[in-house]
Amino acid sequence: MLRLGTTLLLAAACVLVSPAVSTETVLTCQVETVQRLSCDTGVISVQEALYGRTDSETCSEEKPQAQLTNTDCAQEGTVDVLKRRCDGKRVCEVSVNVFGSPDPCEGTSKYLQTKYICLPAIHLVTCEHSFANLHCDTGQVISVYGADYGRHDQTTCTYKRPATQIQNSDCSQPTSIVSDNCGGKNSCSIKASNSVFGDPCVGTFKYLEVAYVCEYPSSPPDDTLEPVGQDQAIVLYIRQRQFLTGQKRYRCFCFCIRQSLCSAQTGSSNIMLCYRLSTTLLLAATCLLMAAVVSTEKVVTCGSSRNVQRLSCESGVIVVQAALYGRADNQTCSEGRPQNQLANTTCAQRGTVDVLRRRCDGKRECELNVNLVRNSNPCRGIHKYLETTFTCFPAIHFAACEGSVAHLKCDVGQVIFVYGADYGRRDRTTCSFRRPTSQIQTVDCSRPTTKVADSCNGKNRCSINVSNSVFGDPCGGTYKYLEVAYICEYPGVIPYQPPTQHHTVAKTSTYAFISVIVVVSTEKVVTCGSSGNVQRLSCESGVIVVQAALYGRADNQTCSEGRPQNQLANTTCAQRGTVDVLRRRCDGKRECELNINLVRNSNPCRGIHKYLETTFTCFPAIHFAACELSVAHLKCDVGQVIFVYGADYGRRDRTTCSFGRPTSQIQTVDCSRPTTIVADSCNGKNSCAINVSNSVFGDPCGGPYKYLEVTYICEYPAVIPNQH
Repeated sequence: MLRLGTTLLLAAACVLVSPAVSTETVLTCQVETVQRLSCDTGVISVQEALYGRTDSETCSEEKPQAQLTNTDCAQEGTVDVLKRRCDGKRVCEVSVNVFGSPDPCEGTSKYLQTKYICLPAIHLVTCEHSFANLHCDTGQVISVYGADYGRHDQTTCTYKRPATQIQNSDCSQPTSIVSDNCGGKNSCSIKASNSVFGDPCVGTFKYLEVAYVCEYPSSPPDDTLEPVGQDQAIVLYIRQRQFLTGQKRYRCFCFCIRQSLCSAQTGSSNIMLCYRLSTTLLLAATCLLMAAVVSTEKVVTCGSSRNVQRLSCESGVIVVQAALYGRADNQTCSEGRPQNQLANTTCAQRGTVDVLRRRCDGKRECELNVNLVRNSNPCRGIHKYLETTFTCFPAIHFAACEGSVAHLKCDVGQVIFVYGADYGRRDRTTCSFRRPTSQIQTVDCSRPTTKVADSCNGKNRCSINVSNSVFGDPCGGTYKYLEVAYICEYPGVIPYQPPTQHHTVAKTSTYAFISVIVVVSTEKVVTCGSSGNVQRLSCESGVIVVQAALYGRADNQTCSEGRPQNQLANTTCAQRGTVDVLRRRCDGKRECELNINLVRNSNPCRGIHKYLETTFTCFPAIHFAACELSVAHLKCDVGQVIFVYGADYGRRDRTTCSFGRPTSQIQTVDCSRPTTIVADSCNGKNSCAINVSNSVFGDPCGGPYKYLEVTYICEYPAVIPNQH
């Protein structure tokens, strides 16, 4: 048995779970260019910004010397503009030309250079006419990083809204109202409405985005936190909490480490990092286990039938706890309402929670109109609202395209428990590669199904065909997909079951214990042989690394439904080079879609019904996108070097690097081209900068405004990275 002293044990925990907040730099050279800041996790916090010139080398390509001589040029207020527009967001795009007036140095070629960090934060999106609820644990208070009211995409809060109300995606307006109202409070509710935030774009259906953290006001309260250990490295505070999981009561501890004492480079001693550990977990910290908090969220949407309610989970999937359509008090959604419309406070429509569970359980995001739950009028003359309480539970979530086979699997000794599944279509991007517009334009045809749970629950692994013959056809003529959320559990563990009461839920936290050791699991996707069928690979975290791929047939069972025996007889059929095609197209991406006809460069066995089977893993990596005419920066810590998993130049969606660009420049989404230029230039270096331009990467599609996607890791030179 290995023994560790208290100091070493706590210091190890500090090293393992303290978040590393590194500074990112984005450089954009041309005035008519988009600068893009993004965070894989957490939210943006701008540290520095320069519009001007401080040296003669940066962005000097093809510039005359006279335009590079002034190296003392900086426009005042640039950092304030970036902070107002970007702080608290996950993704932020700005046009460089917003900084051009006044010109700080006429005749000098200028650039925009922004340095930012990604801070851990709670990110909340609330549709117009709903209430944003911000809340913290006992003893903690809210600190708002940033908030915006308006619209900056055509996908959020769009359910059954007319196209005219969602097409203006350049009307988002930063606001300090959330911070002014909620900062320093333990909990806070604020309505997303024009009456509170003003109307930045008349006629557009808007939403409120908020990023905030929960922190202790100054020092830990004496009545809840007790110092249990101290030396020059760390100060540990511990508190005890009880919670229920299934039918068992557990005792939980929260230990808090002062960030400034964990890392000498941090700037504030007032920020506390809290991690919740069970008794066993605290004693076995060397096993690298950490507790994930599953908190209860509440969304309230006032009663207009077309108002959209949005539930979302940053990680994990939705499990609805309670839902009320009616009225339980005379304060909620009371603005501008006469007293007689608020008088009945015992009004509740039956079955509301069942509707929410059928539509939302097991999804990461769920949007619906109030009129979907309004199957009766439980109290005539009363102004009603929809209040939903839900939790975000850790789960495996994936989508499988129509014509594919969905695979669910668990480790040895564990079994599947399905939280939810839907078959149909609810967006225009998933499983859309090279499908005609007519097959992806219907986005309101997703139907909950119990067939996956009925077929797979209690099994160690399970395969199910994604087809109309299995799930029925919720929308004829539309190319569909199956979404599944499930967990793997030991047979003796009772899975979480939502409470039967749907009026109140105790304001508590549930705790699910998750290992922080990185597990790199192998996934398999099978797509049956029609040339138009789409295969989709995706990683919830990390990036795709293809291990193996087969186009042909290796058995007589796979994709055999409705096929005569003679089309299944040859089980040694494999096209050469399939794995190379998949690697070139998919390695280093988070999501990758392709048609089978892209890998079918020959017919390896005529008369045989073939399929595409791809095996891949999801590896942890740094992933970013840099807009055309920017400079992509790759960098590692001291002593480490870059290893590029993959890079693509072109365009494969209409949202990335789209700010202020005309529609004609972003509508082509099938022009992304894999490139080895980033790997050739940067592998083995500690840091590397590369221009994002046609002159470097070639022009895969003349006319569209493009971007570079890169995925890489930092490793010590002696470490040999995984090779396929």
